[in-house]
Amino acid sequence: MIPADAIAGRVWRTLRSARVRAVLSVGIVLGLGSVGTLAAWSATTTTTSGTFTVGSVDLYLNNSPTSSSITVPLGAALLPNNSAAVLITVRNRGVSPGTYTTKVNANNVTAQSLRLRVVANATVSGTSCSTGAGTTPLVDNQIVSTTVSTFLTQRGPLAATSGSETLCMQFSLPNDAANSLQGASTTVVFTFDGAAVAGV
Repeated sequence: MIPADAIAGRVWRTLRSARVRAVLSVGIVLGLGSVGTLAAWSATTTTTSGTFTVGSVDLYLNNSPTSSSITVPLGAALLPNNSAAVLITVRNRGVSPGTYTTKVNANNVTAQSLRLRVVANATVSGTSCSTGAGTTPLVDNQIVSTTVSTFLTQRGPLAATSGSETLCMQFSLPNDAANSLQGASTTVVFTFDGAAVAGV
């Protein structure tokens, strides 16, 4: 016959083991419950943007998209105290409005005797640029040299696809030009750099 205290001890150990297992089981249940709760609060959704179009500025000079030459009507030659003028139309055919900056330089030192005048929205009147109503003198007596020089900054903005501005370029030779310049020649280069403008 098994003593009563031995039976009681065996029952206590059995109950104690059952309680530990129950606590462990509850812990496992809680762990699974936590994972289930996180999953229940999760959500995923997506949205798609509209189409992005990259802007552009495309400058044309006198309707030419590439480098081109212009002829200044000098007659036989430019003489001291005389001038000659020509029109250049700057047009933006890009999809964005834009501004432009203009630089000038010459291929030799002969050009240093030339003086440049620029008038916006003018016409050629004889051998010079008109300065009537609606015209805007931009540059006067600009020296042209072999060093690249910026003489117009952020002109515009020119509207997208069709915005334009006409510049009258007037070249003159001062009355005191050196005698050694007789028969000399030079080439003047204008460079137009365009930049897109946002929010215009």
